Amino acid sequence: MFVVRDSSRAAFDTVVLHDEVAGSRVEVVPTRGALVTSFEARGRKWLYLDEGTLADASQNVRGGCGWHEQQTGGESPYPGP
Repeated sequence: MFVVRDSSRAAFDTVVLHDEVAGSRVEVVPTRGALVTSFEARGRKWLYLDEGTLADASQNVRGGCGWHEQQTGGESPYPGP
């Protein structure tokens, strides 16, 4: 079950969803377009975020998915089809 709490990141309000049982955590900044700024699961961070672009509202936020096939040998860390 997720626990929802408010926080702040780079001067923006942040919503944090945290599931201690699953060991996962997601941070969302609603004022930057409901941008997911952090996703952690299985003890590692899965997203890249350029904090400088998040802090400057005049810039587009730079960030991307931290998972690449090269890092996992082509296998997804998640079960599924």
